[in-house]
Amino acid sequence: MPNARLSIHHIGARGPTQAFAENPAFERSVINVLYEADPDCIAELERLNSGRTAQVIVLNECVSGTGGRRTFCDAHHGYGSSMLEANAELENLYIPAHWIDYDYTVYEAVSARSRREVATRTLDQIAGDHGDVPLPDFLSLDTQGSELEILQGSPAALDSAVCIVTEVEFLPLYQDQPLFGEICGFLASRGFVFARLFQLLNGSLYRAPLGLRGNGVPVTTDALFLKDPRAIASSGRSSADKAASLAKLAFFSIVQGFVEHGLWALKQAEQYGWRELGLVEPWYSFMRQFFEVSETFPALMPETYAERHAVTALGKAGFSRHAAAHAAELDRCLSAMLTLLRAHHLDEAAQALVRQMDIDCKRLDVPSIAAAR
Repeated sequence: MPNARLSIHHIGARGPTQAFAENPAFERSVINVLYEADPDCIAELERLNSGRTAQVIVLNECVSGTGGRRTFCDAHHGYGSSMLEANAELENLYIPAHWIDYDYTVYEAVSARSRREVATRTLDQIAGDHGDVPLPDFLSLDTQGSELEILQGSPAALDSAVCIVTEVEFLPLYQDQPLFGEICGFLASRGFVFARLFQLLNGSLYRAPLGLRGNGVPVTTDALFLKDPRAIASSGRSSADKAASLAKLAFFSIVQGFVEHGLWALKQAEQYGWRELGLVEPWYSFMRQFFEVSETFPALMPETYAERHAVTALGKAGFSRHAAAHAAELDRCLSAMLTLLRAHHLDEAAQALVRQMDIDCKRLDVPSIAAAR
């Protein structure tokens, strides 16, 4: 039987840095596994998560691509600590972030103030040793340059995960650090689709005085990757495991606002009977409701390129008239969907639907839908 709950793992969990936000609608569904290499941060992590309804497991583990012993660099700025040495070639790089009241000179912040030897293990090894630690459905990594080796070193965890959020860099802040392109290429080869970058931190390799500072170059951010539903469908898993994984993929996609990706996953999950799994979890109940509401929408599909250039094409005016005849029905359905999403605190998904509906109304000359205003 597949794991009914949502297994959410975060590596490099110092402080309040988790990528999957706490949501009261689904807390009872969550097993939250937090990994942190610095033993001095464990008590704070336990305190920060002590009031949660979710099951929280805090592990003082240095997760790596291999098991063994490594040198760990404790940085001057604790959030920059890493298994990699800081890159002195970027010693002049700085980030003028709007919430920092000084120039964040990266090398000074992330260079080692001390070094220590630590035991390292892979995600797969840790899950194998802890009976209460299931493999991840949602995996986030903030490990200052070692993200790719962690992913490469745990094929079972990577196969299990349907959603990954990982820190990525566009400049090598650490020696021999893989950059965004390498991480993106590797995950694409393992059946993931790059979905988005979060807020970019830009910087400059040359520091000029105030008044002479312009655009900066991208330095770092987090990147979201969603599993391609076809990769799950073509795997060697049981039908029940495929059904659960696809339903979880749909859930995490919708939470992030990628509603069509979620619908794609549900369509794939239909052939494995995901609605017959009978799970008694809040996330699963929500997905059943979401599916039911989605099935009520009128099948208003704009013409494709080929259809627009066919002899029988409706054309923009023809499609506009067709859509106008269904506007009231569409408005009711969208209103019901937005109500469902907002009731579950999924504001990002609701905003994504409203934003795209507004764009579609304008580009297709469709009457404005009241629910999207």
